[in-house]
Amino acid sequence: MTPPAKPPHDRKLGLVSSSGVTASGAPIRHPIGSFEALGVIRGEIEEVMIKSGFLDCAPFSWVTLAILFENQEGRGTEFYRVNRKYGDLPLTVKLNIERFSGLDGEDVKAALRSIVIKALIEAGEKFQRPTDALKRLQELPQTGKA
Repeated sequence: MTPPAKPPHDRKLGLVSSSGVTASGAPIRHPIGSFEALGVIRGEIEEVMIKSGFLDCAPFSWVTLAILFENQEGRGTEFYRVNRKYGDLPLTVKLNIERFSGLDGEDVKAALRSIVIKALIEAGEKFQRPTDALKRLQELPQTGKA
């Protein structure tokens, strides 16, 4: 097996978010605190991925997860082909923005953390990667309500 391409940076987890529009064409706004939360979450989860060997001998050198805030919930984690140029495994999760209605910053962070971990566990199981450390992280107490 040829090793995957290397990214132009040293990150092992990329988290991005985007939002759609309502049926009437009005933009959907990101949950308050979501941008800050994704930065904190990335650091915490990326460290677990590295220490657990999640990426060792994997067919990808890092994972990107796009979180899309929309009018309706998606069907779970969507997988795409490993990017040959940059070596990442692209994933997408579509979330109903209503799920975050009324949540404060800490609850948004806890909800997003849970969603990111769940997507990575699904990816780990699909690609036969070690997921025990991610599962333990998922079991830690959190304050999120979503």
